[in-house]
Amino acid sequence: MSGSTNNGVSGRLAKLVHLVRDQQWPALALSREENLAWVFGGRFHVNCATVTGIASLVVTSDGAYMVVDNIEQERLVNEEGVVGVNCRTYPWHDPHGRESSWPPLAVTDEQAESRLLWLRCRLDADQEADAECGGRLLAQALEGACRECQPQESEYVVAARLAARCLERGIEPVVNLVGGEDRALKYRHLMPTDARMGRYGIVSIGGRYRGIVISATRMVHFGTVPAGLRGRYEAVTRVYGAFLDASTVGNTLGQTLAAGQQHYGREGYADEWRFHHQGGVAGYRSREMKAKPQSTFAIAEHQLLAWNPTIRGVKVEDTVLVHKSSRLQWLTRTPDTPTIEVSTANGVWAIADWMIL
Repeated sequence: MSGSTNNGVSGRLAKLVHLVRDQQWPALALSREENLAWVFGGRFHVNCATVTGIASLVVTSDGAYMVVDNIEQERLVNEEGVVGVNCRTYPWHDPHGRESSWPPLAVTDEQAESRLLWLRCRLDADQEADAECGGRLLAQALEGACRECQPQESEYVVAARLAARCLERGIEPVVNLVGGEDRALKYRHLMPTDARMGRYGIVSIGGRYRGIVISATRMVHFGTVPAGLRGRYEAVTRVYGAFLDASTVGNTLGQTLAAGQQHYGREGYADEWRFHHQGGVAGYRSREMKAKPQSTFAIAEHQLLAWNPTIRGVKVEDTVLVHKSSRLQWLTRTPDTPTIEVSTANGVWAIADWMIL
């Protein structure tokens, strides 16, 4: 059941009503999974791969109502946090049942995305509480699954264990990547296979909790990490520290990426940023906005940031919440998370270190 509060939902509905009035739209019809989850904090899908949700929230200058078929209406109200709106129900077999309940010329999610994006990326207090809880649970699942890894087992087995640990905590594993020593040196997106883990691996998870997608990665090694591999990892943690230093309110994603790019060069890996995206603003999609050189999207308070710099064979990733005065709060940590201290221009960051098994 959603952890979002009635006050939180009513506040977000009020923001949407204000948007409709300000833009002088006839109405706004929200049907995408991420927008419905942002308002109510629930699950608006049956198939987790869907983009369009199982209902539409119609917002006018006077208020809002939900349009939903007869299969889903009761569950959404009882289990997925749909409060503060009346539901207009149509038969599931009516091919035009949903859209026929929209006002004429209603603006859609896609047409309003630039404005909705900014709203989604600024979390309310109840959403921050959801992110904190989800981050803690996700870290427990990830590190617990990693501690049980064995060199002879397949990447599939590790991924299955990770998925199970997420699901038993109420987290949907929407991204589940595992790579053992052979494939970790070849690829950046490590879709699991039947290959054996071998001496080390990279385990990454993007988990959706009450609509919010939170991401983290842990490096595992069986026995002492060789000097060359440890050196690459220490280099990528220093790059990560540069991203964190530049994650200040008002900085654009392009400026923050530039700080990371410069530090890749200082470490002797000037081109590594080209081989994988470096992360960006997280939220109701795994990345609401990825950092690109030309990006003018600004970092703000109450945003989630998930940076993930990589150097061949190693990766570091956690999710943080931006507070006032640009203070960053780690979300994807447990009391047992191994850390390495990285000194930067702004101080010392305790960044996740290898999990030695």
